[in-house]
Amino acid sequence: MANTLILSGNIGAPPEASTTKNGANKAKFSFCFKNEGKESDKNNKNWINCVAYKGTADVVTKFLGTGDKVLLKGELNHVSYTNPEGKKINYHELTVHYIEFINLKSKGNAHTQSYDQVPTFAPTYDPDSNPNIF
Repeated sequence: MANTLILSGNIGAPPEASTTKNGANKAKFSFCFKNEGKESDKNNKNWINCVAYKGTADVVTKFLGTGDKVLLKGELNHVSYTNPEGKKINYHELTVHYIEFINLKSKGNAHTQSYDQVPTFAPTYDPDSNPNIF
């Protein structure tokens, strides 16, 4: 993977689960990370939209929620589309291939599985195994 981005930070909004038109599981979520090179202040935050597929999406929706601290590894993609009002929308999105849990605190409510049973990482998704899911 030549285009690799590694970020450490916190899950923003709760992940949204869906499926692709080919039936693959998909999870979308926002992610917040700090610029360590800048002065340490509360306005030192960046946000990026993230998407995960298949097994990685399953782990995201099952174990992660707002505020959870994780390390993400994936590829940065540019997304462009025209909305129904005719306006062109452009943004960057991280397609997540790997997740390492650092500090989970949000899912103590709906999920009864203890955190020592939670995997420390999500399975790596190989986009070459099914290039038609996007």
